Amino acid sequence: MLAVSDTRLNNLILLLLLILMLVSFSFFNITPPFSSPSMASGLFGEEIPTAEAPVLVFRVIVEKIHGDVVERVSGAVVRVDELLRRTNERGVAQFLLTPGTYRVSVSSPDGRFPTWSEALQLTADQTDMRIKYVEYRQRIASIDITIDSLNGSSTILVGFEPIDAGPNRIAYAGLPVIVFYNEDFERRVFIGGRVYSPAEADEVGYSGVFTFSHPVAQAREAGIAYINDIVSAIVVSESYIPIFVVEATVVEMR
Repeated sequence: MLAVSDTRLNNLILLLLLILMLVSFSFFNITPPFSSPSMASGLFGEEIPTAEAPVLVFRVIVEKIHGDVVERVSGAVVRVDELLRRTNERGVAQFLLTPGTYRVSVSSPDGRFPTWSEALQLTADQTDMRIKYVEYRQRIASIDITIDSLNGSSTILVGFEPIDAGPNRIAYAGLPVIVFYNEDFERRVFIGGRVYSPAEADEVGYSGVFTFSHPVAQAREAGIAYINDIVSAIVVSESYIPIFVVEATVVEMR
């Protein structure tokens, strides 16, 4: 009877040891209840983000306005920090961005209008920024001509009154556009730094340098034209200073 009891006791001890080993194995393979995906992956030297940054839509619409004519500008260059886009045939450039503050600029590769730039904070699901380039043709108020007969050239200094752009707007002035007759009494147009026939001038339009135009409270501004021709007479009524006033409006959709 004693031998049988010892055998049963030994079997019971072995069974208890086996149960203890199984319990210990299960305990060390259970994931801790407070662990997170980033914490677990961090054990292997990599961090998996637990949530993606929100993405918003930012659209820039570029328009050019002269009188009653409004046209969407295709091919304009829109920069948002280091990102570049060209406006499509509808004058729109679109970006997908994360919320933040960005430097937005709009420019014309062929110099048809001045470069505009402004910082903008983006937080809405979609933000539309409409950039309006309003063109004015400011009349010339004064003219001073210097003729260089030896080199066959003319220097024309013109004065003009600045445009009151209004609040939150910026005005940029281009080079003078001078309609004149040369010494052979041929009608010519100085536009964008070059001399054209009237028909050519209509085709090319103004393209050139723009500078910041001072507020209307400042004194009369001056523009200068270096013309590679002898100017005998100027048609003042058709000559002007091209000025663009830039207006930016922002619409947020949440």
